[in-house]
Amino acid sequence: MQLVPEWKGNTPTAAELIIRERAGCDLLPLDPKSHTDCTRLLSYIWADQTDRIERTRAALEMAQQEQIKVEKADVLDWLEKRLAGVKGDTAHVIYHTIVWPYLSKESQNSSEAMIRAAGEQASKASPLA
Repeated sequence: MQLVPEWKGNTPTAAELIIRERAGCDLLPLDPKSHTDCTRLLSYIWADQTDRIERTRAALEMAQQEQIKVEKADVLDWLEKRLAGVKGDTAHVIYHTIVWPYLSKESQNSSEAMIRAAGEQASKASPLA
C-alpha cells in the first residue's frame, strides 16, 4: 500500500524507512479479520471514491496478514502509555484518522500537552512527529 499525499513545501530528503511497529486505539475497535467489520468499514466510504476504497481494502489486507490489532482504549490513556516508551533510535509518528474533532476540548488540550512534553524529550536520534 502506498499513500500519496499532497505535499506542500520543500521535498524531504529521501531515506529508507523501516516500520518497526504499528499501533492504534479506538473506543470500539473493529477486527480486520472479521468480514462483517471489513464490510462495515468499507460502507463508510462513498461508492464513487474508488481510490479510498482500494486503499482501505489494501490496509485491511495488510492488517490481516501482519496481525495488526487496534487496542480498545481511550486515546488519552493510550497516548500516555505509548509516549512513555518514546526512546531509542526510532522516529515516532503520532497521527489520527478523524478522531480529533470528536474529542472534548479538555481531551484535545491534554493530548497536546502530552505530545508537547514528549517532543521536548525528543532528539535527532529519536525524533517525534
